[in-house]
Amino acid sequence: MSDCYEIYGYTCTKECRFDGYSITPVFDDALTVSKIAADKNNYRLTGWLRVEDDFNVQGPKREEFLFNLEGVLTFIERQDVIINRVPVEINSGNLDDKKFRAYSSRWTLGPLFSLNTDDIRSEIIFLLMCELEYGEHFEVFKTALFKTIEFYRMKKSYIDVDYYLLFSAIESLSRAHQNETETDNSVEKVLCCFIRIDCGFSSFSQNPSKINYTFHPTNKESVHILLDGEVRQLIESTSSYAHVRNALVHNGALYEDVNVNGLTVRFKLIDFYPYLRKLVPLVLIKYAGFSNKNARWDCWKDLFEFI
Repeated sequence: MSDCYEIYGYTCTKECRFDGYSITPVFDDALTVSKIAADKNNYRLTGWLRVEDDFNVQGPKREEFLFNLEGVLTFIERQDVIINRVPVEINSGNLDDKKFRAYSSRWTLGPLFSLNTDDIRSEIIFLLMCELEYGEHFEVFKTALFKTIEFYRMKKSYIDVDYYLLFSAIESLSRAHQNETETDNSVEKVLCCFIRIDCGFSSFSQNPSKINYTFHPTNKESVHILLDGEVRQLIESTSSYAHVRNALVHNGALYEDVNVNGLTVRFKLIDFYPYLRKLVPLVLIKYAGFSNKNARWDCWKDLFEFI
């Protein structure tokens, strides 16, 4: 015997089996389920979650399990996913009636993994659920993961809030992993060691190397506004993201003017946000133990597909 729960908004076309539970798709056609799951106005039924009776998650632990899995599916889908907490019987009747009205348009950036990677999605679910349950720093990891998905649950998107949550997520996990919670080491150094050494993003540095730029001041203060190509020279420096975070937290500003090699350069949140938004999820799955020979771990630099 098993309990069955409805899943709304998660794209899957193959059954995914785990120890004690499984996810069964409603549709087996990728185009159909992708269109239905991406409905911006409704949460549409796309799968069923079966939890076996002998799976040791009863009472409050059952709710925690469902809460964690809901977060993991949202993380993978990069849009809000709902697991209905009321057990049901699987019914393939009028599925068009199986939907919840969204309170506002659902935010989505498209799935982290394409639908032709169901096996990879299963592996990611397994690794993240294990990290949330048994990881050395499971509480910090859980907070970090849920900070990364809060953006998709907002009624209105605020990239300044999301930037802060993303930065906070990676900083807290970095400090916990390196036992740096009570030291005076700079956030730039802690982040660099964690991202570059512990997670294997070897091209990262604490501070940028010399920037090749064309000076084009735009105001009387001679502040240099970075061009796109110049921004890409700074995205592998942890201090770049820290400058923006500091401006946001301490001054409520969306930019900070920084002296770089004698030139006052404006570091704008909007320039660095897309890279941080792409990077942090990759760091989390790398930390959880995911490895794949076809993975493009540098995809956060060009903002293209991961696999």
